[in-house]
Amino acid sequence: MRRGQIIGEVFVFILALVIFSGVLLYGYRAIFSVQEGIEDAAFVSFYEGLKNKIEQVGIDFGSVKKYEATPPGGFKEVCFLDLQKLERNEQESLDNLRSTHPLIADAVEGGTDQNLFFTPLAKTPTKLSKLDIEGGFVCFPVEKTSLELRLEGLGDRTKVSQWP
Repeated sequence: MRRGQIIGEVFVFILALVIFSGVLLYGYRAIFSVQEGIEDAAFVSFYEGLKNKIEQVGIDFGSVKKYEATPPGGFKEVCFLDLQKLERNEQESLDNLRSTHPLIADAVEGGTDQNLFFTPLAKTPTKLSKLDIEGGFVCFPVEKTSLELRLEGLGDRTKVSQWP
């Protein structure tokens, strides 16, 4: 074999390695972005379902409904806030919130209009219609990837509590 042919083969091998690496990297990014899109769609589906149910129950005074859903993966806790109670400076409620969920308390003190939070925090801000919550806030653990809520219609808002 001539020296020129050996150099040419090495060049072809390096070029093939670079092309293969580029294709592999592109494929990984494409799969990752599709997976991220699926997670985002699951989050939006969960949020919209919860929002619609809370609006439906809220206008039906006296009705009590059980809401059962599976939050998207990765969340350990779902927290609901009654911003009107927390804004009335019920310091005890705010102190309780700060002791258990300091990031959420900071958001409330910063004037957020969000009243639905996830632990760990979701990428998308979430706001539901008017909520009535004893103590100003309540957090529910997502047990076995299931969430069970008691929704009670109060005419102009919805009372959220744990299903017995």
